[in-house]
Amino acid sequence: MDTISAFERVFVEKIRLLESKLKNDEDEFRRKDKIISELEAQLEATKFINNHQTQIEEISRQALNIYMFFISKIKLQFQMRIFLITLSS
Repeated sequence: MDTISAFERVFVEKIRLLESKLKNDEDEFRRKDKIISELEAQLEATKFINNHQTQIEEISRQALNIYMFFISKIKLQFQMRIFLITLSS
């Protein structure tokens, strides 16, 4: 009878150890799942920023080209006025 009780105690202890390990594994999976979700959110935010950064750079280049065009036009008009003033003198 004592032998059966000893086996029962060992069996119950092994079940407790397995339950504890299972709980620890589940906690670890939840922790890793949370980390993965956070990393996915960071990745999406980075993609969003990168997409808009490209658009901002493109708009900035276009604005710079327009600015340079108007500066060239103003410079040419100024040079023409100087030339006309010089001719009339």
